Amino acid sequence: MQMNADELKKIVLMSYELTVLMPKPIKKDDKFVIDSRSKFKTLPEALRQMDDAAASITHFVKSAAYFLPRKDAGTKPEQMLPFMNKLMEQVDELNRSGGEPERVREQLKYLIGYANWNADAVCAILTAMGELKSQDTIRKMLEAELKVVGADHEVDQVFSQIQKWVKNEGGYHQSGDQNRQRNQDRGGYSQRGRY
Repeated sequence: MQMNADELKKIVLMSYELTVLMPKPIKKDDKFVIDSRSKFKTLPEALRQMDDAAASITHFVKSAAYFLPRKDAGTKPEQMLPFMNKLMEQVDELNRSGGEPERVREQLKYLIGYANWNADAVCAILTAMGELKSQDTIRKMLEAELKVVGADHEVDQVFSQIQKWVKNEGGYHQSGDQNRQRNQDRGGYSQRGRY
């Protein structure tokens, strides 16, 4: 599928809206990562499981709504719900844009792929340079990417969103392992009882 510049610009900007709703990057073993990363990487698989494009979009929505908010070792459902809600809004927006289902399916593949690439790029830059020194490199990456699709006026806003996402301001920035250790240090339980 060939996308025109306006479509690509829209998908790229939407992808950053999703990226900054993923769990914050955390440092594990000298490397920045995102908890529950596989949930995001496997999203496009649902778009490939059916031949009919409209059916595959419905299957994708059902799959995302089922798997994203499920609790796992690294994240809590409330961490995934903002991402899921934004994704559902974007699916609706792409469907309402009047495109054929096959075109919408391809746009969704790019959207999820770009959101994942954005997260991987930021994590790689953070790992290589650290939180403080990485700001200039992240900004240059955004300028190069957004200017070429005619979205240079969006660089400051996207950069600000990424800065807020990356900053360790408490909340969910720590990994599940770090949270469990902190709770143990406070005298809490290391594991929950099964029910």
